[in-house]
Amino acid sequence: MPGKEQWKRTGLRPIKPPFYHKQPGRPKGKRTKAPDEIKKGPTKLRKYDVVMHCQTCGGEGHNKRSCPQRLLQSQQGFVPTKEVI
Repeated sequence: MPGKEQWKRTGLRPIKPPFYHKQPGRPKGKRTKAPDEIKKGPTKLRKYDVVMHCQTCGGEGHNKRSCPQRLLQSQQGFVPTKEVI
């Protein structure tokens, strides 16, 4: 097709592109940042002055997995909590 200068001139308004409609689908992930973009510092907060409590015995300083009472029970053997009829 010849250049724009050689097109026939009409008295009509120029044609505009169609409206953009966002298509449904999976949302895009995070944008990959360029190497020269500023990096932010860590946003993870530390647990200062928070004491762990055990779910089994309620003691401080350990959790259910390392509970001394639970370890003693496992060494003594299985003790059923309810009697099955």
